[in-house]
Amino acid sequence: MVKLALKNPYTVIVITIIMLVLGFFSMGKIPLDILPTFRIPAVMVVTTYSGMPAKMMETDITNRLERWLSQASGLEHIESRSMIGVSILNCFFEPGFDPNNALAQISTLVMSDLHYLPPGTQPPIVIGYDPTAALPVGLLRIFTPGVDEAKLWDESNFIVRNQVNAIPGAVGS
Repeated sequence: MVKLALKNPYTVIVITIIMLVLGFFSMGKIPLDILPTFRIPAVMVVTTYSGMPAKMMETDITNRLERWLSQASGLEHIESRSMIGVSILNCFFEPGFDPNNALAQISTLVMSDLHYLPPGTQPPIVIGYDPTAALPVGLLRIFTPGVDEAKLWDESNFIVRNQVNAIPGAVGS
């Protein structure tokens, strides 16, 4: 291949120019957003109960919400995870289902089931499902020599997080 390129330098130059021109014109057609907006009909329900073991979260909260939310019309399937103090349910609807209608249905069903959840359970958070929400674009590490870990955690959690959240498009979690 190298010998062929050395024997035909004008051909290599023409091919290079063609690639540059095609690249220049195709740049205008490439979307600029690295994380596109997804409009899939899915809803995420996050319920917290501070300190509850994962097994109890599953039996007392996740399973109950799964049974209750299965009444939604147009529901295709539910995926759930139970962790210490947190229950996450992803409710997926049939393709073409209105995402706003899905959000309204799930919100109504969750609030009607709140009475049956264990006392002390925080009201569930119902948001539209975004598969890119769990993908960090950047991570921020905070380090200060001579500051103890508790003070550093407090300052990063209450001061730095608020400053990061003030940046448009950024979410501190």
